[in-house]
Amino acid sequence: MFFKVTLLKVASLALIGYVAYLVINYIIKKDNSLDNWGSVAAFGLLFISVTGLVVDWLLIKFIPNYWIVQGIEAGILGIILFIDFYPKPSQTIIIPDEFKGYVSIVYKVAGEPPLYKYKYPFKINYKVELPSNGVVFTSSRYLLSKVRTKFRTQSGIFLNKYNNLRKLHAVIYDEGFYKCGQEQWYFKTWLISQKNSWNKSVDIDFVTPKALEEFCQNKRLLQKIK
Repeated sequence: MFFKVTLLKVASLALIGYVAYLVINYIIKKDNSLDNWGSVAAFGLLFISVTGLVVDWLLIKFIPNYWIVQGIEAGILGIILFIDFYPKPSQTIIIPDEFKGYVSIVYKVAGEPPLYKYKYPFKINYKVELPSNGVVFTSSRYLLSKVRTKFRTQSGIFLNKYNNLRKLHAVIYDEGFYKCGQEQWYFKTWLISQKNSWNKSVDIDFVTPKALEEFCQNKRLLQKIK
């Protein structure tokens, strides 16, 4: 019965085929989609697919009724799809077409405007227009793991997509907290570059704290004047 077609077996084999396609594309076309975290994602998909085959084998071994097995596997796949596609808040950062460098968003800054929020059915999105210095200060709070960040150029190209002909990538560079008086800000920095790069730069290690320090000093100075 193990060789009969079941939903979980089909889904698992399809995932294995997709990972094989990514690896072949990476080797032959020199595509960099598996660089850095891309390879981790590929191993994750492979692990999920192998786990699916093991679960399928166990269900078939201990449950002789084919249709009960199909029903259980349909439920498992349904739960996975629900978790994966359940609408999550996201923020889209819009960058100039030729932008390369570092993008920082500083959250929970009192007195700064909140991120522009717009709604789709069952989903909340935030739109961030990037200033020339690459640093955005906002009073909005960051929802940590609940927010997905996307990058789009002003001409409409999304980064980290296979159809991105310019091959620009956005990777998380740094994140942390900064204390300004009684406030504690949370900041997150991304690197926008032609290649995925995880090498720390002296420039950004100097520029980001300096921008936070200058903004904090100006903010406290204004508070004293008022």
